[in-house]
Amino acid sequence: MRVRVRVREAEAQEAYELLADGAVDLALSLAAQAPSAVDPRFTRVPLLADPLDVALPRDHPLARAGRAPAGVVAERARGSPPASPGGVGGHARGAALRPCGGGL
Repeated sequence: MRVRVRVREAEAQEAYELLADGAVDLALSLAAQAPSAVDPRFTRVPLLADPLDVALPRDHPLARAGRAPAGVVAERARGSPPASPGGVGGHARGAALRPCGGGL
């Protein structure tokens, strides 16, 4: 049996359109860019989990603990000053808080 593989690079939206149209057999994308898990046109299979790390000063209480529960990190981050609107810090802060159940 021979399998023919062609790789086609596309942005997430286009990749899912190609998949829906039958032009490709599978699409790989970041979970954040995937269609809703309830979209009946697709079956989503997670390939790996990407852990979220937090960087802290060595003398920070959470650093000494060795682990930082997501809820504690989110609560501490909510009390920090917001990043400038539209700045990279704002995007990074949002990306960090979403998995922790926090908002901006």
